[in-house]
Amino acid sequence: MKLILLLFFPCVGFSLLRNFFSLYNKFYHYFQKSKKDIYPIANVPVQDDKKLIILTPAGMYGFYVLGVASYLKQHYDLSDYIFSGASAGAWNSLFLTYNGQHTDEMYKNLFTCVSNSSNIYQMELNMKNFMLNEFRHDDFELDRLNVGVAALKRFNFKLYVYNDFDSLEDALDSCIASSHIPFISGGLYAKYRNRWSFDGGFYSYPYVKNIIPSFIIHPSMWNSTHTIADFPISTLINFKRKPLNISELFTLGYNDTHNNKAILDQMFTSL
Repeated sequence: MKLILLLFFPCVGFSLLRNFFSLYNKFYHYFQKSKKDIYPIANVPVQDDKKLIILTPAGMYGFYVLGVASYLKQHYDLSDYIFSGASAGAWNSLFLTYNGQHTDEMYKNLFTCVSNSSNIYQMELNMKNFMLNEFRHDDFELDRLNVGVAALKRFNFKLYVYNDFDSLEDALDSCIASSHIPFISGGLYAKYRNRWSFDGGFYSYPYVKNIIPSFIIHPSMWNSTHTIADFPISTLINFKRKPLNISELFTLGYNDTHNNKAILDQMFTSL
């Protein structure tokens, strides 16, 4: 009997975990297909005095999105915009609040740091340590940052969109919480502000809700064959088995955005 139980429970656990991955993949697929149909948000008063850019979850394709964000930051006036993101989109939103110059050397050092990561959680910690060593709190306009995090409250999940960061480290910790997928990016949960926290991408709209977005940045926005070949979640599951060249992804995102400059010129004011 004991032998049967020992064989049974691992099989059940594996089955549940497989179903979880399948559900998460379906969610990402649904979100990518339906993102254009979810605005405006019903029953929420809309503010007209702010402009919003949304950055979606992206898995490892987040480095492609970082290339997109870098091009926008370097070529257009984004001073009137606030940024709202979840998961990889939270990290990229934070980069968009940087008030210094986005230099090639900065990204080269970041990619070197991240490339030495042995797993997803280690990559997040490496990014956090890199940014704390390279930057100061005043280098970022954190009042323009909004990070969506799924958190457990009284045995129910609730979406928190944080925007009251008191330090760069606090903002980075929120990005880690917003990126936490159980057993993929660490243990069961991440702890942020004394709450069990999880990937904001578990919600279909983990962003600021009272502003209709002016622009949405996501990995398939330019229909690149490099970012539509696989689900974003799969790039995390296969982090070690099928590693992606993050520097190459960044360059592809940057160049694809440049190739669509005519579209962006109609939406943003050039620097």
